[in-house]
Amino acid sequence: MVANTIGNYNIAVGDSALQLNTSGSSNVAIGSSTNSTGLNSLETTAVGAYASQYNTANYTTAIGIRALGDSNTAPYSTALGHSALFNQKDGQSNTAIGANSL
Repeated sequence: MVANTIGNYNIAVGDSALQLNTSGSSNVAIGSSTNSTGLNSLETTAVGAYASQYNTANYTTAIGIRALGDSNTAPYSTALGHSALFNQKDGQSNTAIGANSL
């Protein structure tokens, strides 16, 4: 969270977790590079190395290595499992459970 300037109530544990977050609030990132590019994401949860790494959407949950990892804007989405919803780009309100699902 080295870039955080006005964000509140964030938790980051792990190398580069929430690294570029500047104004996002109420985020949890646990694991290496979790949610590392979410500049101003709101209320996201990412647990597992590279989970939600490139996600910029709000209100997402990613649990598992690379879950929602390459996702861009997929608000209200939930990914549970290794690489679940990995390539989700613009959809919203998706749920994926299981390794490599969706």
